[in-house]
Amino acid sequence: NGMVLANGSYIQIGSEKFGFDDNYKDDLSVSFDDSSASNTEKVFSVLKLKTGVPSDGNQVTIVIKKGTGFFTNKGTFVFKKDIKVTFNDLGSDLDGIISELWDVDLTNVALLAGMANEIIGGMDGHVARIDIKLT
Repeated sequence: NGMVLANGSYIQIGSEKFGFDDNYKDDLSVSFDDSSASNTEKVFSVLKLKTGVPSDGNQVTIVIKKGTGFFTNKGTFVFKKDIKVTFNDLGSDLDGIISELWDVDLTNVALLAGMANEIIGGMDGHVARIDIKLT
């Protein structure tokens, strides 16, 4: 059980982008059967936080590249096209969220969960318009 995240996939919040290290050319394969610590270490060694990506600050963009797959003992599911999901009109400045999450001590799951809840809570009451494009 696990997933393969195709190189080039990323998430962008405000002016921050979280994606593959430019020097890393393979896809990222993560097994859900491994300990979470070894998975976390692997993810952090491959994915990098890139700041200064221009954006209006109230948009979240997630791009999952073609070839990304999920595998279980019942079979494999692989995306045949890029998937781009954009959340607009979130109504607040979202810059810095990835940095905050990136800097959280991963041994403190409660803090991480609390921060995630805070982010979601900050969006409460705003209408998020979601655009999904198959490219």
